[in-house]
Amino acid sequence: MTILISTLSTAGNSATVNASSYVLRELVEIPLPASISWWPQTIGWKILGICFVISVLYGSYRTTVHWWHNRYRREALDALTHVNLIQPYAALVELLRITKITLNYAFPTQTASLIGTPLLTFLDATAPTQLNTSLGIRWQHALLHAPDDTVLSHEEIQQLQQQLILWVKHHRRQSTAPISCSDLKSTSSLKSNPNSESMTNKELPHD
Repeated sequence: MTILISTLSTAGNSATVNASSYVLRELVEIPLPASISWWPQTIGWKILGICFVISVLYGSYRTTVHWWHNRYRREALDALTHVNLIQPYAALVELLRITKITLNYAFPTQTASLIGTPLLTFLDATAPTQLNTSLGIRWQHALLHAPDDTVLSHEEIQQLQQQLILWVKHHRRQSTAPISCSDLKSTSSLKSNPNSESMTNKELPHD
């Protein structure tokens, strides 16, 4: 009896396996779809992407060049805003010194000998400032004949300082000339010549 049951069980299992094999043999493995690529498939998108990358690189280059070429403005602005206005004549001399250094950098072939009214005229011609006025003329006069009673008041020196800051920010630059930015932070001052007969013919005093 036991042998009969075992034989029937074995036959049943064999039939099940044969039936399963019959069903599975008709199945075909379905290929999986290819993964979607993030890279553009058409040439138009590739060209557009290349143009975008080039424009970003060019914009970054222009921004960097502009920042580098205008570093002298930042140096000059920092120097102007830190001028000590407590001593009027020393402040006027320092304002002129910073202005001349900045001029020689931005306009290396035109401004080396400018002083007096020609200097004020040039400043107003290259930026929306109002320096060729009675205040500016008194500033230049004080540099040649001070210290005396022609030194400007504290409020007038502040007004002059703001006009020079405005010029540094907005002047239309001509070209680049090599200059040490540390010159703008130097504590040396200019010496005026009281024996000069004409402001327009006066050379900038040396350190």
